[in-house]
Amino acid sequence: MRKQFFTILSLIAAMLLFTVPTQAASQDECAIWICLPGGFLPSGCSAAKSAMIKRIKKLKSPLPSFSSCADNPPQGSSRHMTFHHGFAAFLPDHRVCNKYADWTDDHACVEWSDIPSQYIKGTKCYHGYGDDDYSNPPGCTKTYRWAEVFIEGKLTGTTYYWD
Repeated sequence: MRKQFFTILSLIAAMLLFTVPTQAASQDECAIWICLPGGFLPSGCSAAKSAMIKRIKKLKSPLPSFSSCADNPPQGSSRHMTFHHGFAAFLPDHRVCNKYADWTDDHACVEWSDIPSQYIKGTKCYHGYGDDDYSNPPGCTKTYRWAEVFIEGKLTGTTYYWD
């Protein structure tokens, strides 16, 4: 019975050795390529999300290179699956005045527009305090990080944002 247990354990270990890409750190890191476009929502993606967070904490890019996740990547395969990542300033839902009415001593807004929340990629949110109470870009509240996966140059899934 004990010998049978070790035989099964050896077979499982051998299977894992041959299924884990030799260049990538782990299967979980390679799973980021599949799970990130869906926002890590498909079941079974929690390990991939944890692997991405670990990579970021180690000051690595959010995803490993795609070629490190393929057993025998075809020549030029890195062009087929790519990713982009960076920082983005977050602007929450807000209203802006489109039209003012002026009275003798006062003016008031008489027409408003609702602006949905948005991320501005390629910039961070900066705040000034005291007499210089401002934000840049105007109205931003926080800086987030983002990543996107592309297949053949086309965005796959949605942009994933995190703080």
